[in-house]
This record gives sequence, C-alpha cells and structure tokens, in this order.
Amino acid sequence: MAGLSNLSTLVLGGERVIPTDMYLVGGKAHVINAYGPAECTPTATILHSSDVCDVGLGRGAGVCTWIVEPDNPELLSPIGAVGELWIEGPLVGEGYLNDPEKTAAAFIQDPAWLLRGVPGDRPGRSGRVYRTGDLVQYREDGSLLFIGRKDTQVKIRGQRV
Repeated sequence: MAGLSNLSTLVLGGERVIPTDMYLVGGKAHVINAYGPAECTPTATILHSSDVCDVGLGRGAGVCTWIVEPDNPELLSPIGAVGELWIEGPLVGEGYLNDPEKTAAAFIQDPAWLLRGVPGDRPGRSGRVYRTGDLVQYREDGSLLFIGRKDTQVKIRGQRV
C-alpha cells in the first residue's frame, strides 16, 4: 500500500471499479475506469473519479448506451429505473463464432424502440445492439451506475464462470 500512496492516476480496464480498487490508491488519486464487454470493445464506457464511493461505469465512449426493460426488450426503461445495458455503435461485434443461436439472443438488429425513434421529435433509425446482461441505471448526471447482473454469471480474474 505504501508504494501506491504517491500515485496520482490509476487506470483500470475491463470491468467496473469497486470500492476496494479505490481504497488501494487512497483519496488523492484520480481513477479512470474503462468498462466494456469483449463482444464489443474493452472500452465502451469511461469513468473519471476521485471519489472513493464512485463505483459507476461512467459514460459511453464511441458507443450509444441504452437501458432496456429487463423483462421486455421492446421497451426502454424510464430514466432512473434499473434496466439491462445495451450497447450500440461501430464497436459492437458481429456475433459469436459458429454459434448462431447465442448470437441471435445477444446481438439484436433494429430493436423496435430504435426504429420507432421519438414520435414528433426524432426519427427512428436502424442499428445493431449488444445485450450486455448487466443491470444499470442512469444517474442524474447521465452517467451509468452498475447494479448487478441479469443472470447468474460471475467473473473470476476477468473470466466468465
């Protein structure tokens, strides 16, 4: 720990920051976290923080982030409600190699809410999205807060179990 006490910036990648990560560097260091599923990119969101309590995911970086009703993928979740994080943009992969069923379940082309747009305000559009399985909610500042997993997946040292 003494070796990290003079650290000014810590960059973490791949998963969300947890409080113990922040405590490693003390209250003076600036922590930058890059979160992203391998199916898209290791950097789908970026969090800049100097607050030990800040364990969010940050904001989308090079992608659009959507929060979708966990039990109804036809609807977006209301602002502030918990929902599943879906990622859209050029960093979304094509699917799982030689696994069309798994690909069809996780990689969605043209979800209804994206095609619909905002009636009278913004036209709909086409797009490919990836369902992360992570439950999140928007904070008041528009950043994402990680809540948990939709399924029972866990990771040990970054590997799915």
